[in-house]
Amino acid sequence: MVLALIVLTPFLGAWLPVLMNRAGPRASAAVAGIVTLVAFACLLGLAPVIMAGGTVRAQIDWVPSLGLQAGVFLDPLGLLFAGLILGIGLLVIAYADAYLARSDSRGKFYAFLLLFQGAMLGIVLSDNVLLLLVFWELTSLTSFLLIGFWREKAESRQGARLALAVTGGGGLALMGGLLLLGDIVGSYDLGVILHSRDAIQASPQYLPALILILIGCFAKSAQFPFHFWLPHAMAAPTPVSAYLHSATMVKAGIFLMARLWPVLSGTEAWFYIVTATGLITMLLGALVALFKTDLKSLLAYSTISQLGLLTMLLGFGTPTAAVVAVFHIINHAIFKAALFMNAGIVDHEAGSRDIARLGGLAPLMPITALVAAVAAGAMAGLPPLNGFISKEMMLEEALHTPFAGQAWLLPALAGLGALLSAAYSIRYVWRVYFSAAPAAYPKAPHDPSVSLWGPSGLLAALAVLIGLFPAALAGPLVLSAAGAVIGEKAVFDLALGALIRRGGALSRGVHNGSLQRYLAWFIGTAVVVGFAGLAIGGYEPGGRPGLPAPPVAILTLIMMAAGAALVLVRHHARFEALIYTSIIGLILAAAFVYLSAPDLALTQITVEVVTILLLLLALNLLPKATPTEGDAGRHLRDIMLAGAGGLGLGAAAWAVLTRPGESISAYYWANAYTGGGGTNVVNVILVDFRGFDTFGEIIVLGVAALGIFALLEPADRGESGRRLAAWLPDHHRSPERHAMMMVVATRLLLPLALTVGVYMFLRGHNQPGGGFIAGLVISIALIMQYLASGYAWADRRMRFDHHVLIGAGVLVATGVGVAAMALGAPFLTSAFDYFNAPLIGEFELATAMAFDLGVASAVIGAVMLALAQLSHVAQRAERLQETDAAMDVDPTRAREAGHDA
Repeated sequence: MVLALIVLTPFLGAWLPVLMNRAGPRASAAVAGIVTLVAFACLLGLAPVIMAGGTVRAQIDWVPSLGLQAGVFLDPLGLLFAGLILGIGLLVIAYADAYLARSDSRGKFYAFLLLFQGAMLGIVLSDNVLLLLVFWELTSLTSFLLIGFWREKAESRQGARLALAVTGGGGLALMGGLLLLGDIVGSYDLGVILHSRDAIQASPQYLPALILILIGCFAKSAQFPFHFWLPHAMAAPTPVSAYLHSATMVKAGIFLMARLWPVLSGTEAWFYIVTATGLITMLLGALVALFKTDLKSLLAYSTISQLGLLTMLLGFGTPTAAVVAVFHIINHAIFKAALFMNAGIVDHEAGSRDIARLGGLAPLMPITALVAAVAAGAMAGLPPLNGFISKEMMLEEALHTPFAGQAWLLPALAGLGALLSAAYSIRYVWRVYFSAAPAAYPKAPHDPSVSLWGPSGLLAALAVLIGLFPAALAGPLVLSAAGAVIGEKAVFDLALGALIRRGGALSRGVHNGSLQRYLAWFIGTAVVVGFAGLAIGGYEPGGRPGLPAPPVAILTLIMMAAGAALVLVRHHARFEALIYTSIIGLILAAAFVYLSAPDLALTQITVEVVTILLLLLALNLLPKATPTEGDAGRHLRDIMLAGAGGLGLGAAAWAVLTRPGESISAYYWANAYTGGGGTNVVNVILVDFRGFDTFGEIIVLGVAALGIFALLEPADRGESGRRLAAWLPDHHRSPERHAMMMVVATRLLLPLALTVGVYMFLRGHNQPGGGFIAGLVISIALIMQYLASGYAWADRRMRFDHHVLIGAGVLVATGVGVAAMALGAPFLTSAFDYFNAPLIGEFELATAMAFDLGVASAVIGAVMLALAQLSHVAQRAERLQETDAAMDVDPTRAREAGHDA
């Protein structure tokens, strides 16, 4: 449970910085630091077990019938990376608190940072490759938000899109490779995969799986030819660069190569592909870094070079090289995070990152210069710093590794890479701090406060200490983690530009504002896909004999067909078409009653009432005159699509209903009371057996309501507002805006209607009713208040936010599911028991009631949000003024009455 908490803590705490944003400029940073510190403390609590040679696992059965499990496990390699993610994360949060401007949205920044932190922890601790893929893509999405944090800057938006496109595309390749790996082994459990080396390397699918996995890793870790996204990501705030591009995101590909090293390495394909890619990337990044004048660009290409070094070491495929790679992962995270922070300090205090505008800063910023010298010295591999040890070990390993039959090739090229890394490291320090000072700086430079240089200073001190005492400070963790391992942009821009242009042309051709065209495309696509499946698989209706058709069923079908025909004929008269549509729904409700389905009948009736009331309000915002209809060609298209869709659905229904098969109804009847604690089988199915379906439905309902809100919020402004204002005079309104009899009746009936809603909710588990029906009944009662007394009167008396009601409903339903998981049961497993109380006697309590409460809350919130937006748009369009007149009658009449008196 503690291990799962390490991954979940950043996700659960991500909303706290947003809430604390108003408490002060540093409150968001403080709470983000506390969240990270909690996860770090949990990790340190497990460290002794891991360092003693053990592992920790936490696993739940997500879909037992398919053998899918969601699990996390901690071994030395996971401990190393999780420690870097959380440790560097703490320092970056402290640094960002001093770096970010007051105008920056700190709450949002730290929320994105925590989400990214949780995704990275998910990658390094996942015990299932499918779960790892989810977190892998989540890092791409959250890094997109972080890189594009300054969205008002074009370079930030471009860098974010580029990073998402490259790493997201690499993620698709990785998905294919890991799925092939799971297919070879017969399991997606990482523990099983890591013990199947012989089976994997003997499989004909090994090479395709290897290439796809390496593409994903190379794209994420900025290896040639996917390296070009990283320099453009430097448009992100410096704390993001210090975190994502030193210790976390760019190390994800390195981590996965290290994690799968036991089963993928040791072959010629692995050696030549990985070693060559790493070597090319190391040299290319180092050469470009020598000529960069922007500090962050220089560090970006140096990062590419250092990542190439790590990839090359993993490509060697020897145990010693794996040890060196693990050690350099630690060293690189330390000195590169310090250097990114240092570049941010220079930009913050001197006003520029351009080397040409800097120089001679050492006397003016001595502390900053000292930190830069130590961190750059570690990157250059100077003694007695940490980078010296790992670089010497790398050169020693390269010296004994022939490449393509040439013993000199790798040592020579690796030595050249080491020399170039020393060159760009020295250039960074010399040009910024010790070269001749310019005539004038963009702003007067000086050392910042300790809150800004402290995190980088701590990392620089750590680089010195590890260099002096490597065996004591890093030895045990390096050996343990290594043991876990051992046992171009121009072309891209052209291609992306062409894709965007073609996509824009297609979008302009399809997305023209015509709802009819959208519906035609949607139905047409469904018809084509459906008939394609029919052509491929054939049509074979079953041989099950049909039931005799009673006269009631025949009459019902005739009435529904007649209603549909009336809608077709009178579609231009919107109000009539709406009435006929509702009649069809009521006939269907009567059919449900005849078929002994009272729950379905109640739901159908309440849905019809809510729908017709909302649609009546929507019609109020449309012109009374019918718009000009399309030509004969469009009519023919619509007839063909409607006919094909109807025939296709009818044929599919006939094939399914006539095909013999076992029904699951008997299982529900037998287990509804014993397994779900209720005698209303329909309700038990909705909140227990198929609770996950219901959970998804209330989320869809909430999203639909939010979509209505987003669409209608600007409806009375701009061009749509002008059209609306032109339509309104066409509507003839009653001089008595709110009929007195209607007002009095609805207000007297409100308590009774609410009582009926509560009654339907409480009886739902054993009698027809439930949360969905109760939510609709209560919504109808509240809608009637809006219709009778007007929006202004009703809105002033609504004490709850409809958005919050939707969120609270989904949150309550989620809480029921998570509580079941916390107790070791599958998500949304319900529990119930019987209790005795004085006067009441025996009664039942079930967790399904809380889930049903969430359903009711989401339904009420969704309906009321749609109603409020429709009413609000109408009110704003008419420019009505709120009135305090009794019963909210027409203010003009109220003034006239007062004048007469």
